[in-house]
Amino acid sequence: MAKQYRMVWKCFNCKNESSSVEDDRNPVGALPASGQSAATKADISSEFASFRAELRLLLQQTVREEMDKSLTEVNNRISSLVTDVNSLHQEVSELRDSNVVARLNDVEERITQISSGPLAVLARPPVDAGEILAELEDRRRRSSNIMLYGVLESTSGRIADRIEHDSQNVRSIVDSVKPEHAESIVRVNRVGKPPKDNNPRPLRVVTRSPDVATGILVGFRSAAPGGVSASADRTELQRSQMANLRKELERQMTERQNEGKDVTIKYVNGDPKIVPANRPPRQSSSTSSKN
Repeated sequence: MAKQYRMVWKCFNCKNESSSVEDDRNPVGALPASGQSAATKADISSEFASFRAELRLLLQQTVREEMDKSLTEVNNRISSLVTDVNSLHQEVSELRDSNVVARLNDVEERITQISSGPLAVLARPPVDAGEILAELEDRRRRSSNIMLYGVLESTSGRIADRIEHDSQNVRSIVDSVKPEHAESIVRVNRVGKPPKDNNPRPLRVVTRSPDVATGILVGFRSAAPGGVSASADRTELQRSQMANLRKELERQMTERQNEGKDVTIKYVNGDPKIVPANRPPRQSSSTSSKN
């Protein structure tokens, strides 16, 4: 409490003694104690109003600064989010582009396989049912045959001698790779015109059944005689498809040479296909199979 509002206690005698002194201290025209109290209250109200105004201003300034700071942080976060979103859009775009390229490459590879594989016939102009039936019948007839390459021809001028020579050679060859089928040979005949050089013509071997022909071919894979190779007796359409497949094999082997990958032609469910080879890459790109 302010000093001027403190009340001093005095005894009755002291009050009488000091009354004259108090009269001297209060000149004429001085404000009584009640007036001084009113003036003091007015000053306090004014000071309090000023304090409130300053406090309000300070609070407003503080709130404004905090809001500015918060807005700055929000703006920074928004800018960071925008940057992240732009980066994400770019990554998605790059991923989409790479995915599109991968899909295009896959489609291109499939188209190449279709155009050069057994399904190439589907990409050709439509054919009549007669041609399809003729192709199926030709394949059925040839299913019991095999083709031998590299079997020396007889120099005899008699046709019967040449046939007998080829028959004995074929039985000897079959006996070396699949003895149980050596007596399953029906007939043999040379394919093509007589050669002008020493290269022997292919030899068609007719067996008793498709199973015998398949068994002999399997035997050639594991124990082929030196200089002699064998293959199925293919139709003209099958030979054309195989030739196209070999061209595609050469192309893929050239492209994959630097990748350390090797491919080959294998029969899958009776159809020739290009598949990964289960062996180290070869130095040359030639194939050992025959038409």
